[in-house]
Amino acid sequence: MLNSKARTVTTGGTTLAQTDSLSLANGSLLDINIGLIENQVFDLTLDKFISRVTVTNRDGTRVHNYDRQSGQFAKIDIRARALQGTQVVIEYTIEVENEGQVAGYVRSIRDLMPPDLVFSSELNTGWHQDNSGNLINTELANTRIEPGGRESVTLILTKTMTSNNIGLTSNAAEILEYYNEYSIPNAKGNSQSTADIIITIATGGAVMYISIIIGSMAILGGGIYLVNKKVLVGRGNA
Repeated sequence: MLNSKARTVTTGGTTLAQTDSLSLANGSLLDINIGLIENQVFDLTLDKFISRVTVTNRDGTRVHNYDRQSGQFAKIDIRARALQGTQVVIEYTIEVENEGQVAGYVRSIRDLMPPDLVFSSELNTGWHQDNSGNLINTELANTRIEPGGRESVTLILTKTMTSNNIGLTSNAAEILEYYNEYSIPNAKGNSQSTADIIITIATGGAVMYISIIIGSMAILGGGIYLVNKKVLVGRGNA
């Protein structure tokens, strides 16, 4: 067994020795009776989704609600005549779940706000904008997240619609800083998440469909009238 470096850590009032790495020749601790404890997994995962979209324009106000699954990709249709100046308010939920074996803290969360969205500090207490234009949240800095536990924060951003900014908007968030008592690094690959919204112009397909039906009924009615008229004329000649 090779021991690289060791240090002491204190947790729960007990001081223990901790190494940064241990190599075992046979990969087993069964016959080693010196109080070794296998390194546990620290795994804070971040999940971001859209929980609500509020659309306000000349047609009135519409509210669309989503859950964790449907909120990964939201789709909003707006009539062309009502598009200009439409206010779209997007409410994101950012959840952090401890899927590991060690309790920990999320010191800060960073949201990579895209340029077509607008941040308001009045709507987002607990968030601030850094010099790069990204958004930082530290609400969970002192919240201990136990294994299996989950905590969340909310972010509200707005978009004012024009004819030039319809389409897809992707917004990602990530765990920026974290902490645990054992200085175990967070598991990689699950500390960032993206939520998408696509805003399109309503095609008016339903209106076109109704028009086709009405037109077809009119043609059919006209055909029946002509057939009846021909029959009546025929009977008159007889």
